[in-house]
Amino acid sequence: MNLPRCLLAILLLMVTNSRSEPPAFLPPDQSSTEGTHTISIKRTFANDELGKLILAAESLAPPRAEVVSVLEDRGNEAMQRLQPKDLWWYSSFDSTLIPYALTSGCLTHLTERSNAFVKSVAEGKPIIGSKHSKLNYTATAARHEQIELEGQKFRNVTVVTMNLEWSQQSMWFSKKRVVVFDGNGKTVRVFHDGTTDVGVI
Repeated sequence: MNLPRCLLAILLLMVTNSRSEPPAFLPPDQSSTEGTHTISIKRTFANDELGKLILAAESLAPPRAEVVSVLEDRGNEAMQRLQPKDLWWYSSFDSTLIPYALTSGCLTHLTERSNAFVKSVAEGKPIIGSKHSKLNYTATAARHEQIELEGQKFRNVTVVTMNLEWSQQSMWFSKKRVVVFDGNGKTVRVFHDGTTDVGVI
């Protein structure tokens, strides 16, 4: 049976619109080395639906009041007030912000810091911390019929696990975040937000 062209066009449009758009991560996955500066960002997921939950976990801001309550340097308060509501950092070291929560804002900032180090060296005007830097970030999403995390039991959830390692001249830290989503994509629990142990030499 031959279908009218107009009907074929409608069916094609319906199929096209039903296709899931891949998640638009910021910053995107990447692997690069410029001199002594390395960036590795890798997200692993089985399908776009799981990828979008990674995106949701990275976009999830911690409660602003929690972040402000742990400010180490009261001189940062004025800067904090200038930040949008999705405040993810609470302190700084040589202009590198220290995360309270591992979010896309954190990843973007550290990527920009690494690029700034590279640019300053190339221009012959190295900034503090530019001798070397390394950013390593991974994120995964997996479904679980049942799972126990931090002593708490969950059923029929998706767990997004995010891990970050950052180092620069004379300073380093690592940060983890685990976000639990229910079957409807609603956030159930967030683990490991809080102050960060920073190594300094």
